[in-house]
Amino acid sequence: MNLFKLMGLISTVALALPPILIILLRLVRYRSFPALLAYYILICSNTILLLGYFDLGNGTAVNLRNLITLSATPAILLFLTYFSRTPSLKRKLLISIACFVGFELIMLTIFGLSDNTMRTYRGPEYY
Repeated sequence: MNLFKLMGLISTVALALPPILIILLRLVRYRSFPALLAYYILICSNTILLLGYFDLGNGTAVNLRNLITLSATPAILLFLTYFSRTPSLKRKLLISIACFVGFELIMLTIFGLSDNTMRTYRGPEYY
């Protein structure tokens, strides 16, 4: 096992701890934790695919990476609504989520799930 595989295995185990704790502590019953759980599961599956334990093809790995990139901002904002103290802040977060999802749906409609979508979404830092 080379250093890349070892570090990948360690990071996969570290990424698997939060979803395990969310399930064991029954936090999934709360309104925002399912979004965080789904996001962590996507990241763990991406890490496993990058390590080469399962070969689903290059196209699947790229699509999964793009899906993770697109789901990051709405999932984190949805999780933050759990900690909002005022209804005004919660409403602003929900409006922001709707705007992000709308923007992403427009990009997906125009470009599909491709690198052009990621280039538009993340800007110059993507490449």
